[in-house]
Amino acid sequence: MKEDSSLKFHLQNAKDHGVTQKEIAAVITHVGFYAGWPKAWAVEVPGEEISNEWCEAVSDEEYGKLK
Repeated sequence: MKEDSSLKFHLQNAKDHGVTQKEIAAVITHVGFYAGWPKAWAVEVPGEEISNEWCEAVSDEEYGKLK
């Protein structure tokens, strides 16, 4: 399957509008059930400092805010 660069644009745009890495991680986790885990695991979350923060668990309260 051919990949394009639109995901990077959308992730950076979300970050620019105040979406946190943990919120992005929650969305990626949710979408992973539909798109497939290899696709979800392949996502690189943009940031000034690349960290593994996006791998950390999101609380039920934080996840609930996304619904």
